[in-house]
Amino acid sequence: GSTEYAVFNLGRTPDPDLLAKKMKEMAELLGQMEIQEVEKAFDALAVFDTRRIMNFMTMMSSEVLVGRVDLAYGTRVSSASFQAKAKAQATQEEVQAKPI
Repeated sequence: GSTEYAVFNLGRTPDPDLLAKKMKEMAELLGQMEIQEVEKAFDALAVFDTRRIMNFMTMMSSEVLVGRVDLAYGTRVSSASFQAKAKAQATQEEVQAKPI
C-alpha cells in the first residue's frame, strides 16, 4: 500500500486509482472475449505465467472478492488477519459471546 517503502519493495507501488482503472478495463475486455479465446490464450502461456495468474486469482479472491473462494486456486491467509484492530475486535467478540 501507500505506507510501504520503495527500498523494501525494490520499487514504488503504482497509484491505486490508476491500477484500479486498468484492472477494470482489463476485466471488461476479458468479459467480452469468448471462453475459447481466453482458453487459447492461457494455453499458449508458459507454466510460470499460468502459475502467476493462479496466484493472482487466489489473492484477489482472498483480498478483494472476499468470500469468493470458488475463484481461488489455493489457500491464502488474508492480510486483514494480521491487523491488530481486527484481532482485538475478534477477541472482544469472542469474550462477549461466551456464556457466563
